[in-house]
Amino acid sequence: MPKKPKLKLTKVQALFNRAIIERDSRCVICGRQTSLQCSHFFTVGAHSGLRFHPDNAHAMCAGCHIKHHQADPLMYANWMIMNHWYELYNLDRIKSIPVRYTQAHLNTICVFIRAKSWDELIQYLDLIQQGREL
Repeated sequence: MPKKPKLKLTKVQALFNRAIIERDSRCVICGRQTSLQCSHFFTVGAHSGLRFHPDNAHAMCAGCHIKHHQADPLMYANWMIMNHWYELYNLDRIKSIPVRYTQAHLNTICVFIRAKSWDELIQYLDLIQQGREL
């Protein structure tokens, strides 16, 4: 029997990004429905444990993504606070040990993303960060 191909982090990230864009369906800043991108409040490079966290990602049009995320992050942070996104995080979660996703992690994460099971995904990510995943 042929082996199942390995999932790559970039493929799972692309699946997650598309699901977030589909979930939000418009730019959360200006409401546009075109040129949407997935924006992470806490960067995936510095906060790998939040890479697939649905509360850390939302759709933004290309213009708002550049303006509010890259060119003027303070304005973006203020928007997050005003819309209560920032309250979802605490310093312990943000400063968590970086996560190295295994094939088993990526397979399970894909199942939750495809099912749009955001609450279950969040619970699973918390277990991974605690080193207690199923």
